[in-house]
Amino acid sequence: MPVAKKTVKKKSTVKAIKKDNEVTLVKLMHLFFAFGWFLTPMGAILVPLIIWLVKRDDSPMIDQQGKEILNFALNIIIAVAASIILAVTIIGVVLSIIIWVILIITAVVGFILAIINAITINRKNYKDIGYPCFIRVL
Repeated sequence: MPVAKKTVKKKSTVKAIKKDNEVTLVKLMHLFFAFGWFLTPMGAILVPLIIWLVKRDDSPMIDQQGKEILNFALNIIIAVAASIILAVTIIGVVLSIIIWVILIITAVVGFILAIINAITINRKNYKDIGYPCFIRVL
């Protein structure tokens, strides 16, 4: 009988380690999303994208959180592209300044949300953690 208890204990330990690894990867995804914009413009997207592509089949947490991060990043990229096009072609200087202020606010909110999500991933159910998106691509 003691052998069975050791086996159960090892299985639960393996599950706990796997859960810790998943949480660590999700934290890395959120933190790279937050700080990647400062390193290189695509750094915020490439690292979460690579982690998500490699590990999405292994973990529902990584799959769901990776989709959340990438959807929000794509929303920011779409908003920036649309703003640049509008500011350069159609809209005057005053309106383009307003658009850039809104984009800066969006970037700050995204940075803050990424930090909050990285911190709270331990305490909450991962399905409750996300980003506001107006277009769901993934």
